[in-house]
Amino acid sequence: MFSEADGGTAAVTVLLLVVASTAVGLLTLTLYLRRRRRRLGPRYHLPRAVHAAALTATEEEVRATAQREVVELGETLAADQDERAPERLRHALDAYAAAGTVLERARSLADLAGVLALVAEGRDALEAGPEAEPLPLCFFQPLHGRGQERVGWRPVGYRQTLTVSACAVCAGVVRARRAPEVLIDRYRGREMPYFQIPAECSVWSATGYGSFGGDSLTARVRRGDFSRGLRRSGP
Repeated sequence: MFSEADGGTAAVTVLLLVVASTAVGLLTLTLYLRRRRRRLGPRYHLPRAVHAAALTATEEEVRATAQREVVELGETLAADQDERAPERLRHALDAYAAAGTVLERARSLADLAGVLALVAEGRDALEAGPEAEPLPLCFFQPLHGRGQERVGWRPVGYRQTLTVSACAVCAGVVRARRAPEVLIDRYRGREMPYFQIPAECSVWSATGYGSFGGDSLTARVRRGDFSRGLRRSGP
């Protein structure tokens, strides 16, 4: 049997080993993505993403932004590991790994928006304070950036009202009883709002990019929801 002191020492040792092993993968992905940085386009900051940018962004531009965001999160983690609480660091590392997984297999703007949402979760884990946690990305068009408030919204043809995170622009549109701009995805050859795709085929539809609560996007990607959705939605 271990004494209390021995148990505490063993727990710390195990935690350090886990962080160290995760850091190896972290460093490998960061170095790989860093080699591609010369080809990346200008960065726009996720929390302040301009409404117009989402209207004109191409998949290539959003992929470049997602790559840069993942690299920068990785660099922050690699530089500040000794300064973070272990629990926050573990959550941030998990979000970073999940973002890398989605980035590697992303095949649509919806998937790339998911990368940005996962990076946001990683940053939140590192920067969480006593104040209320920031809202997830805008439910309607996550490329608009962070939600600024929660709004009630009822899709046409539905009786249920959803309470979702919305950027300032989309919140104003909803309050004016107009249709907000929404992120379009493709499902079995058809284009449609991403949230109309069956939840079992899209982790983004199932979660509203974090608006619906429950398990985090990080946890869902890590347990395989994203990969299963890709298989079920077809090519």
